[in-house]
Amino acid sequence: MNKKLSLKGSYTIEASFLMPMILTVIVMIIYLTFFLHDRTIMYSAAYTAAMRGSQLNSGEDVYTQVEESGKKLIENRLLATRDVTTDVTVQKDRIKVSYTGTMKIPAGTLLCRYLINGRDSLEINASAQADCVNPVSLVRKIRIVEGYSKDLSGLSGENNTETGEKNE
Repeated sequence: MNKKLSLKGSYTIEASFLMPMILTVIVMIIYLTFFLHDRTIMYSAAYTAAMRGSQLNSGEDVYTQVEESGKKLIENRLLATRDVTTDVTVQKDRIKVSYTGTMKIPAGTLLCRYLINGRDSLEINASAQADCVNPVSLVRKIRIVEGYSKDLSGLSGENNTETGEKNE
């Protein structure tokens, strides 16, 4: 009844080589999702702030309102991006909103350092622009086009003089 138990250590040695690689891949996937999430939030916020700014009247202080709106849109929504700066460019007919931020990569993931050329952080840039539209003049132009389309549709409903048929 005295059986000798002999255990092999090959599984332990294999696991000691595989686990760091597996954990590195898992951490890279997690940080990639953080990167994509933050970049998407920044693009969405830039587009929304630019669209809001394009609707403002020129008499108002467009620059400060767009900048404040942009900061509120990303406040407490980013997962890993820090030191976000907002840049607003207001021209006569266009507003451009840009965000720039940095996302730190953990020092333990050496493979990440090789992939991003030895740096320990990624820079995330997002920008959007919108054309300034005067809502009053836009509505007037739309009504003019609607009037022309009604006139054209009225002409096509009249009797055709050549054939004597009514077009409908």
